[in-house]
Amino acid sequence: MSPEENLTHKTPEGIRLPYGIFISANLLAVIGLLLTNLFWSGNIYVSKILAGDVPPLLLNAARWFVALILLTPFAFQQTRQHLTAIRQGFIPLLIFSFLGVTAYNSLLYAAAHTTSGINIAMVSSLTPVITFLFVWGIVGITPHRLQIFGFVFGIVGVLMLITHGQLGRLLSLQVNLGDSYMLLAVISWSIYTALLAKGNLSVPPLVFLYSTVVLGFLMTIPLAGWELLQQNDITFSRQGLWALLYISIFPSLLSFLFYNHAVKQLGANIAAISTYLLPVFTAIISIAWLGEDLQWFHVVGQLLVFAGFILSLLKRKSRATKNVSLTE
Repeated sequence: MSPEENLTHKTPEGIRLPYGIFISANLLAVIGLLLTNLFWSGNIYVSKILAGDVPPLLLNAARWFVALILLTPFAFQQTRQHLTAIRQGFIPLLIFSFLGVTAYNSLLYAAAHTTSGINIAMVSSLTPVITFLFVWGIVGITPHRLQIFGFVFGIVGVLMLITHGQLGRLLSLQVNLGDSYMLLAVISWSIYTALLAKGNLSVPPLVFLYSTVVLGFLMTIPLAGWELLQQNDITFSRQGLWALLYISIFPSLLSFLFYNHAVKQLGANIAAISTYLLPVFTAIISIAWLGEDLQWFHVVGQLLVFAGFILSLLKRKSRATKNVSLTE
């Protein structure tokens, strides 16, 4: 195998399970998106729990520090084998790290400290349309008709969930600084998604994740240090430590792997539309674990969101996503 072939990661066509069961790469990507949004909904819930004890920049640094420790035994050796490609693509990796690891999560946790959950969900619902714009501007791909219908179904379903079926409640929402933080977080993630769709990464997914975690964590250190100087009464309870372990494994390591694969396999527009599932899973968690009653708007909203997601999967553009090397 030539060095060039060794540095190129090709998406597998799928996996074969016992009894002749075959799961295609596309189906794996869809399952990954479902799990990603489930884990992210838990991340928003946990961030609200920790908001009173741990400041946002320190929480983000702690999250990625734990994730880095957990990931190192699995990824360090493979990463060493791709140091040449990493050095050649250092600037793009640095940009990915800043957008996806440092900026997005810091802004999300800052929003959790300063605005309500419903406002976070409202601003998050802008993710697909903002991502569409960046994908169109950076990659040159426009959403096809069914994806547009999926976008419309999804946003109606999201509004149904977060307003409890009373769309008039939108008029009473108050915009504050936390909403601005969340909007910047959405923009950061949308650019990350668009750039991910544009680049044909010349390193395996695990190496890409490990590299971005390392670089992203290093960029969180001065931010967390500044925050420590501003606030001394920081405590991690036992519940907080379990919460930190959760956000370090599931919304961090696993979700990034799943989401990155889905963008390359299904396209950035479909991955973006999947973020409408966030309030759906949040509602499911509230009903299953927090004892909230199942209401008609839960059912209608969830059906609309899933219908929108399925519509976006029914037809794909015949022109494949343009691929460029990470080192370009």
